[in-house]
Amino acid sequence: FSDSFALALARSFVAMGREIVFLCSGETEGDARNALDGWTDADLTARGAVDAEKAGALLKAKGCGFDVVFTSVMKRSVKTAWAATGACDSCAMPIINSWRLNDRHYGELQGMERAEAAKMCDLSAVDVAPPRLDCSDGRHPCNDAAYASVPRRSLPGGESLKELCERVRPMWDDSIG
Repeated sequence: FSDSFALALARSFVAMGREIVFLCSGETEGDARNALDGWTDADLTARGAVDAEKAGALLKAKGCGFDVVFTSVMKRSVKTAWAATGACDSCAMPIINSWRLNDRHYGELQGMERAEAAKMCDLSAVDVAPPRLDCSDGRHPCNDAAYASVPRRSLPGGESLKELCERVRPMWDDSIG
């Protein structure tokens, strides 16, 4: 782990007079295998937890503090937020979780190694979605109790980058940006 890696995890910019920091989750088992986690609720590895703490310490050294934290509902993201804000000594703020901030849903490609998935679908193309999971597939989020309050039609079984942006946009417009 290097300071430059931690800074690569955290990107910030100023929007409407506020600084917004984007922090990627720490490493998961899928990341360690170079696989697509997507909506698989993967946990952090020991290295991922350490990376999140170090990213938080570097943010603290840069003078960053937080008024509010937005994160997906994925445990890797939530645990990264906890570790980073704890390392920043910024623990007294709301942490808001939303399914809209979940990673891209890779459909049938979830869990697959990136190189293998790339043979099946151009994941860098904005308008190309991976093969989608049918609602009858147990891996589709409509079959996960964590998303019971989300309208079924809103839950992706796979999505393009464009569709990912459309999913995130209401959260950005209403709460973040």
